[in-house]
Amino acid sequence: MAKYEPIIPELEVNPEEEVSKIAEFLREKFEEAGREIAVVGLSGGVDSSTTLGLAVEALGRENVVTLILPERDTPREDVEDAVEAAERFGVEYYVHDITEVLRAFGTGSYVPCHTFSRKSDANLKPRVRMCILYYFANKLGGLVLGTGNRTEWLTGYFTLHGDGACDVAPIRHLYKTQVYVIAEYLGVPERIVEEKEPSARLWPGQTDEGELGIDYPTLDALLYALVDEGLKIREAVDWLGERGVEVTEEDAEKVLDLVRSSSFKRRPAPGLDLPEPEDPAMPR
Repeated sequence: MAKYEPIIPELEVNPEEEVSKIAEFLREKFEEAGREIAVVGLSGGVDSSTTLGLAVEALGRENVVTLILPERDTPREDVEDAVEAAERFGVEYYVHDITEVLRAFGTGSYVPCHTFSRKSDANLKPRVRMCILYYFANKLGGLVLGTGNRTEWLTGYFTLHGDGACDVAPIRHLYKTQVYVIAEYLGVPERIVEEKEPSARLWPGQTDEGELGIDYPTLDALLYALVDEGLKIREAVDWLGERGVEVTEEDAEKVLDLVRSSSFKRRPAPGLDLPEPEDPAMPR
């Protein structure tokens, strides 16, 4: 059984239909771009493993290349899980340690004479990884697939120009709990789907829910109510209560603040040609 599932009926998803829809979408985008090879960064987590499975479903395993890019603080189990996922789906994969690249940047936690900056050091990791993914995509004439989900997209829980960068985003419309449903259907390794605590591994001991301050099923339900349904705080609390999800106005305020404060990360960069770009996620 998957570690998480949607807790409101509006987020229930038919995995067979969803996989078919995403696969068709990917084939269309690759055909439009005149590319055949998908490059996927594999972390050993559920999002990247699901993206890998979808890429194989859409393009065939011979057209998917995955990179596993650990660094000094990456748990051994992450590499093992990533390798298992790559082998489960039968794709070509490479493992490259990026510790020396981070050290070359003078990252504080890797260079003793430099000042440690948790946030800056943490965000450098996904940016370095994305540089490597694009190098391979350029070399192979492929496209980089994003591995971010809708929960991360709406809350800003991604690194700008890091894991937030990509050519095609196949699961950006799926909430985290929905990704688990798809992952289970695709046959993502059981430890990833059933046991593993979601973590961006930005620093040792970091977990997604610990940093966000809320569990994923509740977060997804609140996001759906506030963004997709466009409800106000009190309305969202009552609407979820009718569906058996007990949340407070403070919970809803906190989630809405995450959406609002991360708006700049979802909008195109403003310029004189587009001085006030809209955030498609912001409730109006």
